[in-house]
Amino acid sequence: MNNASSSPLFFIVGRGRSGTTLLSRILGMHSGVVVAPEGFFVMNLRRRYGRKPFTESHISNFCRDLVLENRMKAWALDLADLEERLQQAIARHPSGLDYGRVCELVYESYAKVVAGKTTARLFGDKNPHYALLVHQLLKVFDRARFVHVVRDPRDNVLSYKSVPFDVENTSALAYRWRAYNQHILRAQRAAPDRFLRIRYEDLLAEPEHTLQELCQFLGLSYESSMLGFFEEHPSNFYGEGSAWFGNLGRPLDTAQANKWQSQLASNEVADIEAICGQLLTTFGYSRVAADRPLRQLLRAPGIALGVLSVLAEQATFAALPPELRIEIINRYRKQSGRV
Repeated sequence: MNNASSSPLFFIVGRGRSGTTLLSRILGMHSGVVVAPEGFFVMNLRRRYGRKPFTESHISNFCRDLVLENRMKAWALDLADLEERLQQAIARHPSGLDYGRVCELVYESYAKVVAGKTTARLFGDKNPHYALLVHQLLKVFDRARFVHVVRDPRDNVLSYKSVPFDVENTSALAYRWRAYNQHILRAQRAAPDRFLRIRYEDLLAEPEHTLQELCQFLGLSYESSMLGFFEEHPSNFYGEGSAWFGNLGRPLDTAQANKWQSQLASNEVADIEAICGQLLTTFGYSRVAADRPLRQLLRAPGIALGVLSVLAEQATFAALPPELRIEIINRYRKQSGRV
Protein backbone atom coordinates (compact mmCIF):
# COMPACT_ATOMS: atom_id res chain seq x y z
CA MET A 1 0.00 0.00 0.00
CA ASN A 2 1.17 3.50 -0.79
CA ASN A 3 0.80 5.17 2.58
CA ALA A 4 1.63 8.59 1.14
CA SER A 5 -1.67 8.54 -0.71
CA SER A 6 -3.70 7.13 2.18
CA SER A 7 -6.15 8.87 4.45
CA PRO A 8 -5.12 9.66 8.04
CA LEU A 9 -8.20 7.70 9.08
CA PHE A 10 -8.67 3.99 9.72
CA PHE A 11 -11.62 1.96 10.95
CA ILE A 12 -11.62 -1.02 13.31
CA VAL A 13 -14.64 -3.12 12.37
CA GLY A 14 -16.00 -6.52 13.26
CA ARG A 15 -18.74 -8.12 15.29
CA GLY A 16 -18.94 -6.72 18.82
CA ARG A 17 -17.27 -8.74 21.60
CA SER A 18 -14.54 -9.76 19.16
CA GLY A 19 -11.68 -7.70 20.59
CA THR A 20 -12.33 -4.43 18.78
CA THR A 21 -12.19 -2.42 22.01
CA LEU A 22 -9.05 -4.26 23.11
CA LEU A 23 -7.33 -3.53 19.81
CA SER A 24 -8.35 0.12 19.93
CA ARG A 25 -6.83 0.41 23.41
CA ILE A 26 -3.61 -1.21 22.22
CA LEU A 27 -3.33 1.03 19.17
CA GLY A 28 -4.15 4.05 21.30
CA MET A 29 -0.89 3.49 23.16
CA HIS A 30 1.08 4.22 19.97
CA SER A 31 2.65 7.68 19.94
CA GLY A 32 1.23 8.45 16.51
CA VAL A 33 -2.33 7.17 16.93
CA VAL A 34 -5.56 8.28 18.56
CA VAL A 35 -8.63 6.04 18.42
CA ALA A 36 -11.77 8.00 19.20
CA PRO A 37 -14.57 6.61 21.39
CA GLU A 38 -17.56 5.07 19.65
CA GLY A 39 -19.92 7.48 17.96
CA PHE A 40 -22.13 7.25 14.89
CA PHE A 41 -21.73 10.79 13.58
CA VAL A 42 -20.26 9.78 10.21
CA MET A 43 -23.28 7.70 9.21
CA ASN A 44 -25.80 9.74 11.19
CA LEU A 45 -25.04 12.91 9.23
CA ARG A 46 -23.88 11.53 5.88
CA ARG A 47 -27.18 11.91 4.05
CA ARG A 48 -27.66 15.47 5.32
CA TYR A 49 -24.14 16.81 4.68
CA GLY A 50 -22.56 14.35 2.26
CA ARG A 51 -24.59 14.90 -0.89
CA LYS A 52 -23.17 18.28 -1.91
CA PRO A 53 -19.87 20.09 -1.34
CA PHE A 54 -19.56 21.19 2.28
CA THR A 55 -19.25 25.00 2.42
CA GLU A 56 -18.97 27.65 5.11
CA SER A 57 -22.76 27.90 5.29
CA HIS A 58 -22.91 24.35 6.64
CA ILE A 59 -20.46 24.73 9.51
CA SER A 60 -22.76 26.01 12.24
CA ASN A 61 -25.55 23.49 11.58
CA PHE A 62 -23.09 20.64 11.24
CA CYS A 63 -21.50 21.37 14.63
CA ARG A 64 -24.96 21.58 16.19
CA ASP A 65 -26.05 18.25 14.71
CA LEU A 66 -22.74 16.63 15.61
CA VAL A 67 -23.56 16.59 19.31
CA LEU A 68 -27.20 15.48 19.09
CA GLU A 69 -26.01 11.95 19.82
CA ASN A 70 -25.30 11.45 23.53
CA ARG A 71 -22.03 9.68 22.88
CA MET A 72 -20.78 12.58 20.78
CA LYS A 73 -21.49 14.93 23.68
CA ALA A 74 -19.18 12.72 25.75
CA TRP A 75 -16.35 13.36 23.27
CA ALA A 76 -16.23 16.86 24.79
CA LEU A 77 -15.20 18.36 21.46
CA ASP A 78 -14.06 21.96 21.38
CA LEU A 79 -16.61 23.11 18.82
CA ALA A 80 -14.95 26.51 18.45
CA ASP A 81 -11.70 24.78 17.50
CA LEU A 82 -13.56 22.50 15.09
CA GLU A 83 -15.32 25.44 13.45
CA GLU A 84 -11.97 27.15 12.99
CA ARG A 85 -10.45 24.03 11.41
CA LEU A 86 -13.40 23.75 9.05
CA GLN A 87 -13.22 27.43 8.11
CA GLN A 88 -9.50 27.18 7.40
CA ALA A 89 -9.99 24.09 5.27
CA ILE A 90 -12.80 25.68 3.28
CA ALA A 91 -10.69 28.80 2.76
CA ARG A 92 -8.21 26.54 0.96
CA HIS A 93 -11.04 24.95 -1.04
CA PRO A 94 -13.60 27.73 -1.76
CA SER A 95 -15.76 25.41 -3.84
CA GLY A 96 -16.33 23.26 -0.76
CA LEU A 97 -14.99 20.18 1.00
CA ASP A 98 -16.03 16.61 0.45
CA TYR A 99 -17.79 15.03 3.41
CA GLY A 100 -14.97 12.59 4.11
CA ARG A 101 -12.52 15.41 4.71
CA VAL A 102 -15.00 17.15 7.02
CA CYS A 103 -15.22 13.98 9.12
CA GLU A 104 -11.44 13.64 9.20
CA LEU A 105 -11.26 17.12 10.70
CA VAL A 106 -13.65 16.03 13.47
CA TYR A 107 -11.36 13.13 14.39
CA GLU A 108 -8.32 15.39 14.15
CA SER A 109 -9.92 17.94 16.47
CA TYR A 110 -10.69 15.22 19.02
CA ALA A 111 -7.16 13.81 18.84
CA LYS A 112 -5.25 17.05 19.10
CA VAL A 113 -7.51 19.12 21.34
CA VAL A 114 -9.42 16.69 23.55
CA ALA A 115 -6.92 13.81 23.72
CA GLY A 116 -4.03 16.29 23.65
CA LYS A 117 -1.97 14.13 21.30
CA THR A 118 -0.63 16.81 18.99
CA THR A 119 1.87 14.43 17.35
CA ALA A 120 -0.82 11.99 16.21
CA ARG A 121 -0.97 11.47 12.48
CA LEU A 122 -3.41 8.56 12.33
CA PHE A 123 -6.95 8.77 13.66
CA GLY A 124 -8.96 5.63 14.32
CA ASP A 125 -12.64 4.83 14.63
CA LYS A 126 -13.68 1.68 16.50
CA ASN A 127 -17.31 0.90 15.88
CA PRO A 128 -18.58 -2.69 15.51
CA HIS A 129 -21.96 -1.55 14.13
CA TYR A 130 -20.18 0.02 11.17
CA ALA A 131 -19.53 -3.54 9.98
CA LEU A 132 -22.98 -3.41 8.39
CA LEU A 133 -22.14 -0.10 6.70
CA VAL A 134 -18.60 -0.69 5.45
CA HIS A 135 -19.61 -0.37 1.81
CA GLN A 136 -20.85 3.16 2.54
CA LEU A 137 -17.70 4.03 4.47
CA LEU A 138 -15.66 2.97 1.43
CA LYS A 139 -17.49 5.59 -0.62
CA VAL A 140 -17.18 8.38 1.96
CA PHE A 141 -13.49 7.69 2.64
CA ASP A 142 -11.95 6.58 -0.62
CA ARG A 143 -8.49 6.10 0.91
CA ALA A 144 -9.20 5.03 4.49
CA ARG A 145 -8.00 1.66 5.75
CA PHE A 146 -10.00 -1.02 7.57
CA VAL A 147 -8.88 -3.44 10.27
CA HIS A 148 -11.26 -6.39 10.38
CA VAL A 149 -11.19 -8.13 13.78
CA VAL A 150 -12.50 -11.70 13.85
CA ARG A 151 -13.21 -13.96 16.81
CA ASP A 152 -14.30 -17.59 16.96
CA PRO A 153 -18.11 -17.36 16.76
CA ARG A 154 -18.53 -19.87 19.58
CA ASP A 155 -16.55 -17.63 21.95
CA ASN A 156 -18.27 -14.58 20.52
CA VAL A 157 -21.74 -15.94 21.29
CA LEU A 158 -20.58 -17.03 24.74
CA SER A 159 -19.29 -13.51 25.41
CA TYR A 160 -22.62 -11.95 24.47
CA LYS A 161 -24.33 -14.17 27.03
CA SER A 162 -22.56 -12.23 29.81
CA VAL A 163 -23.66 -8.72 28.79
CA PRO A 164 -27.06 -7.00 29.02
CA PHE A 165 -27.33 -5.91 25.40
CA ASP A 166 -28.02 -7.44 21.99
CA VAL A 167 -30.37 -10.41 21.54
CA GLU A 168 -30.37 -13.35 23.96
CA ASN A 169 -30.85 -16.25 21.56
CA THR A 170 -27.86 -18.43 20.59
CA SER A 171 -28.96 -18.94 16.99
CA ALA A 172 -29.73 -15.24 16.56
CA LEU A 173 -26.32 -14.29 17.92
CA ALA A 174 -24.63 -16.77 15.57
CA TYR A 175 -26.52 -15.33 12.61
CA ARG A 176 -25.50 -11.80 13.62
CA TRP A 177 -21.84 -12.87 13.79
CA ARG A 178 -22.17 -14.29 10.27
CA ALA A 179 -23.96 -11.24 8.87
CA TYR A 180 -21.49 -8.71 10.28
CA ASN A 181 -18.51 -10.60 8.90
CA GLN A 182 -20.14 -11.27 5.54
CA HIS A 183 -20.75 -7.55 5.03
CA ILE A 184 -17.09 -6.82 5.71
CA LEU A 185 -15.92 -9.56 3.35
CA ARG A 186 -18.11 -8.23 0.54
CA ALA A 187 -16.66 -4.75 1.00
CA GLN A 188 -13.16 -6.17 1.12
CA ARG A 189 -13.59 -7.76 -2.30
CA ALA A 190 -14.15 -4.26 -3.72
CA ALA A 191 -10.92 -2.86 -2.23
CA PRO A 192 -8.75 -5.73 -0.94
CA ASP A 193 -5.60 -3.65 -0.39
CA ARG A 194 -7.44 -1.43 2.10
CA PHE A 195 -8.32 -4.27 4.50
CA LEU A 196 -6.35 -6.27 7.03
CA ARG A 197 -7.88 -9.15 8.94
CA ILE A 198 -6.75 -9.86 12.50
CA ARG A 199 -7.95 -12.84 14.50
CA TYR A 200 -8.52 -12.21 18.19
CA GLU A 201 -6.86 -15.54 18.99
CA ASP A 202 -3.71 -14.58 17.07
CA LEU A 203 -3.52 -11.28 18.92
CA LEU A 204 -3.53 -13.22 22.20
CA ALA A 205 -1.08 -15.93 21.12
CA GLU A 206 1.36 -13.89 19.00
CA PRO A 207 0.87 -10.26 19.98
CA GLU A 208 4.17 -8.86 18.72
CA HIS A 209 3.93 -10.52 15.33
CA THR A 210 0.27 -9.54 14.95
CA LEU A 211 0.89 -5.92 15.95
CA GLN A 212 3.96 -5.64 13.72
CA GLU A 213 1.82 -6.73 10.78
CA LEU A 214 -0.85 -4.24 11.77
CA CYS A 215 1.63 -1.38 12.13
CA GLN A 216 3.07 -2.14 8.71
CA PHE A 217 -0.42 -2.07 7.21
CA LEU A 218 -1.11 1.32 8.81
CA GLY A 219 2.29 2.75 7.86
CA LEU A 220 3.51 2.91 11.45
CA SER A 221 6.69 1.81 13.17
CA TYR A 222 6.07 -0.86 15.79
CA GLU A 223 6.21 0.33 19.40
CA SER A 224 6.49 -2.30 22.14
CA SER A 225 4.82 0.11 24.56
CA MET A 226 1.50 -0.82 22.95
CA LEU A 227 1.54 -4.07 24.91
CA GLY A 228 1.46 -2.04 28.12
CA PHE A 229 -2.12 -0.97 27.40
CA PHE A 230 -3.38 -2.62 30.60
CA GLU A 231 -1.31 -0.27 32.77
CA GLU A 232 -3.43 2.66 31.65
CA HIS A 233 -6.57 3.29 33.67
CA PRO A 234 -9.57 2.37 31.49
CA SER A 235 -11.58 5.33 30.33
CA ASN A 236 -15.18 5.76 31.37
CA PHE A 237 -16.34 5.88 27.76
CA TYR A 238 -19.33 3.61 27.22
CA GLY A 239 -18.61 0.98 29.83
CA GLU A 240 -14.90 0.42 29.15
CA GLY A 241 -14.24 0.58 32.89
CA SER A 242 -17.00 -1.94 33.66
CA ALA A 243 -16.95 -5.70 34.06
CA TRP A 244 -17.93 -6.00 30.39
CA PHE A 245 -14.40 -4.93 29.52
CA GLY A 246 -12.49 -6.38 32.46
CA ASN A 247 -9.71 -7.72 30.23
CA LEU A 248 -8.61 -4.17 29.40
CA GLY A 249 -6.93 -4.03 32.81
CA ARG A 250 -4.92 -7.24 32.34
CA PRO A 251 -2.13 -8.39 30.00
CA LEU A 252 -3.06 -10.43 26.94
CA ASP A 253 -3.83 -13.99 27.96
CA THR A 254 -4.46 -17.00 25.71
CA ALA A 255 -6.84 -18.33 28.38
CA GLN A 256 -9.40 -15.85 27.00
CA ALA A 257 -9.68 -18.02 23.87
CA ASN A 258 -11.61 -21.27 23.48
CA LYS A 259 -13.74 -20.83 26.59
CA TRP A 260 -16.64 -22.22 24.58
CA GLN A 261 -15.12 -25.70 24.84
CA SER A 262 -16.06 -25.92 28.51
CA GLN A 263 -18.90 -23.41 28.79
CA LEU A 264 -21.21 -24.04 25.83
CA ALA A 265 -23.59 -26.97 25.58
CA SER A 266 -23.00 -29.38 22.68
CA ASN A 267 -26.31 -28.38 21.06
CA GLU A 268 -25.30 -24.71 21.16
CA VAL A 269 -21.96 -25.52 19.55
CA ALA A 270 -23.71 -27.49 16.81
CA ASP A 271 -26.16 -24.65 16.14
CA ILE A 272 -23.44 -22.00 15.97
CA GLU A 273 -21.29 -24.07 13.63
CA ALA A 274 -24.20 -24.87 11.33
CA ILE A 275 -25.29 -21.23 11.09
CA CYS A 276 -21.81 -19.77 10.64
CA GLY A 277 -21.01 -22.46 8.10
CA GLN A 278 -18.20 -21.82 5.62
CA LEU A 279 -17.02 -18.69 7.41
CA LEU A 280 -15.58 -20.88 10.15
CA THR A 281 -13.21 -22.42 7.62
CA THR A 282 -12.57 -19.09 5.89
CA PHE A 283 -11.32 -17.64 9.16
CA GLY A 284 -9.35 -20.75 10.15
CA TYR A 285 -11.65 -22.27 12.78
CA SER A 286 -12.45 -26.00 12.92
CA ARG A 287 -15.90 -27.53 13.27
CA VAL A 288 -16.28 -30.16 15.99
CA ALA A 289 -19.99 -30.92 16.24
CA ALA A 290 -22.22 -33.13 14.13
CA ASP A 291 -25.46 -31.50 13.03
CA ARG A 292 -28.81 -33.24 13.37
CA PRO A 293 -31.93 -32.57 11.26
CA LEU A 294 -34.07 -31.77 14.30
CA ARG A 295 -31.72 -28.95 15.29
CA GLN A 296 -32.49 -27.19 12.00
CA LEU A 297 -36.11 -26.78 13.05
CA LEU A 298 -35.27 -25.71 16.59
CA ARG A 299 -32.89 -22.96 15.53
CA ALA A 300 -35.14 -21.51 12.81
CA PRO A 301 -36.89 -18.98 15.12
CA GLY A 302 -33.54 -17.73 16.37
CA ILE A 303 -32.25 -17.28 12.84
CA ALA A 304 -35.39 -15.33 11.99
CA LEU A 305 -34.77 -13.09 15.00
CA GLY A 306 -31.19 -12.56 13.87
CA VAL A 307 -32.29 -11.65 10.35
CA LEU A 308 -34.87 -9.16 11.63
CA SER A 309 -32.40 -7.53 14.00
CA VAL A 310 -29.84 -7.01 11.24
CA LEU A 311 -32.47 -5.62 8.87
CA ALA A 312 -33.68 -3.24 11.59
CA GLU A 313 -30.16 -1.92 12.13
CA GLN A 314 -29.67 -1.36 8.41
CA ALA A 315 -33.06 0.31 8.02
CA THR A 316 -32.30 2.67 10.88
CA PHE A 317 -29.41 4.13 8.90
CA ALA A 318 -30.94 3.83 5.44
CA ALA A 319 -34.15 5.79 5.70
CA LEU A 320 -34.74 7.64 8.96
CA PRO A 321 -34.00 11.36 9.32
CA PRO A 322 -30.99 12.08 11.58
CA GLU A 323 -32.99 13.44 14.51
CA LEU A 324 -35.26 10.38 14.71
CA ARG A 325 -32.41 7.94 14.19
CA ILE A 326 -30.31 9.58 16.90
CA GLU A 327 -33.26 9.61 19.30
CA ILE A 328 -33.76 5.87 18.75
CA ILE A 329 -30.05 5.19 19.27
CA ASN A 330 -29.92 7.32 22.42
CA ARG A 331 -32.97 5.57 23.90
CA TYR A 332 -31.68 2.10 23.07
CA ARG A 333 -28.33 2.80 24.71
CA LYS A 334 -29.97 4.19 27.80
CA GLN A 335 -32.22 1.13 28.17
CA SER A 336 -29.31 -1.28 27.68
CA GLY A 337 -27.03 0.60 30.09
CA ARG A 338 -24.62 1.71 27.36
CA VAL A 339 -25.15 5.49 27.41
